[in-house]
Amino acid sequence: EEFSAGAAAPAPVEEAADVEVPDAVPCENGYVFICNNITQPNCAKFQLLGSPDWELPQMTAKVKQNGATLIFLMNIQSLMLIGPFMATSPPRNCINVGAFGGKFTAQVRVKPLDGIVYQCKLSVRPRAGPKTGDEAEALRSQVLAGEPVPEIQQQVWDADLTPANGNGRTGLLVPQ
Repeated sequence: EEFSAGAAAPAPVEEAADVEVPDAVPCENGYVFICNNITQPNCAKFQLLGSPDWELPQMTAKVKQNGATLIFLMNIQSLMLIGPFMATSPPRNCINVGAFGGKFTAQVRVKPLDGIVYQCKLSVRPRAGPKTGDEAEALRSQVLAGEPVPEIQQQVWDADLTPANGNGRTGLLVPQ
């Protein structure tokens, strides 16, 4: 399956990568973000998950950093559940305004929870939004029973997003 960023987004004005994240803490809850075949590559490219702006208060209340919130990405076209991730920033408005074509501006920066991104195909789409600790652990079990994402996608999720030249752009190259 081809993995490309699709149409070029406008050059984003982006904050520097967030500070180093301390070790993960026990899971308290979960959160499911939704994507499709078009937005999924940008989630990986920017290590950023987004929702409509009206979801920001709920995200702010529920998404905790350092692994306290297990985060998952659900592709509604392929029914692939991807994760688990942990937040490396608090949810904010427009972390990267160009990441999703100006849509989905309630955003949180993420990284793979244990260094590896997994995926599994589900038969039923879980509801987006917050999950209890038990629901999050069940989703974690499902995704870990799947398989690691293809190596080319793993490399994108693992890329260093530290600004390379001070102009707000990263040194990241997305495989086509």
